[in-house]
Amino acid sequence: MSTPGNKCDSEWPLAVHSAEDWDRVLDLVLGFHDGIVREFAFREDAYVEPSLWLTEGRGVGPSVSVIVQFQRNEVPAAELFFEGVESLCFARDTEVDPGTAVLNGDRWIFEFLTCRVEARTCVCKPLDSSYLGSAPVFACTNAVGP
Repeated sequence: MSTPGNKCDSEWPLAVHSAEDWDRVLDLVLGFHDGIVREFAFREDAYVEPSLWLTEGRGVGPSVSVIVQFQRNEVPAAELFFEGVESLCFARDTEVDPGTAVLNGDRWIFEFLTCRVEARTCVCKPLDSSYLGSAPVFACTNAVGP
């Protein structure tokens, strides 16, 4: 899917390594204002082989992909992809707007809309209007994640 035309293609997807990077994400999504969390996809890095051996995977830990939709033409949707996830919380009755990111040791604590994710890394990618609507996103694609 293409990046919205008025956003610089070379800077997206954007890995969050600093508070300034998170500020760029907030600028892209207008602080998550008028947004909703549409879907989550959780993937554990470890898995069981057909031979029934447990494999530790790439060693990055669990990953979570979150699709957010917005009531805007400029950036109608975005994916936030987290790796090294330590915790994930969805609280429908709580809304954080604008989103926050705080570095806590070697992990970030990200809070946005109805989510709280503690993870080592975050990558944000703007998505086009094909990601709007009620159809499941992850049944077809995973925009940023492996």
